[in-house]
Amino acid sequence: MVQLILQCVCIRLEHEWNLLFDKLELLAEVEEPAIVIKTFFVPFAGKLYHTAAQDLNLLAEGVHKRVTLFMAKIIELYASRCVGPKPMRPADWRRPRLGCRCEKCVQLDSFLGDPSEKEMLLSAGTADGVRHLKNQLPVINQGGWSGAVPEYEIKEESRFVLRICKTEKAWSYAMSNWEEDRDAAQKEFDKAFHDEEMRKKLRERLGQLDARKVGNGIRVASESIPLPGISAC
Repeated sequence: MVQLILQCVCIRLEHEWNLLFDKLELLAEVEEPAIVIKTFFVPFAGKLYHTAAQDLNLLAEGVHKRVTLFMAKIIELYASRCVGPKPMRPADWRRPRLGCRCEKCVQLDSFLGDPSEKEMLLSAGTADGVRHLKNQLPVINQGGWSGAVPEYEIKEESRFVLRICKTEKAWSYAMSNWEEDRDAAQKEFDKAFHDEEMRKKLRERLGQLDARKVGNGIRVASESIPLPGISAC
């Protein structure tokens, strides 16, 4: 694909190479899965970037601007789809309510919805009541999180009395997974881009993922990404 673009540039087929870029950008923007961004678009962008940086003819033909904008899009896509937003730490102890309307769950819901209460003692009344509450508690999730790590701790203090404690385990576990994904993404990107400036651009973008949630759309960076030793147009 890079060679095809080069051939179009060499024989001055400006309309054709613009169509190629339009098609590539469209393909990248229509919610391609992360694996396609990772295995095709990032290696392709790396090769295109280095080729454009070394070939002054590309700059003379106006490809420079398209390349720099394309690089910005790929970095945004790679960060948002292959890593995603940094898990948000719970702002308080408020947790989703259970929705069961039995007497004991109503009490439990009151506790779950309280932003300041971390622990409570709840009498289940009977062995069946204990089983019911224990079956309900796994649905307590932080921010839509669901997984093997519970968002609560539970202990039987005495006969049919439960001590229930809200935790941040789910967030901590999700945060650990996110950091692993972020580091792995940077490592894969560095294989495709040998230029330290480009690697820095991705690190900066990944560092911004905790500042806001990444939407489904594409937000192109306000600044294009210059080729080495050349100011952006």
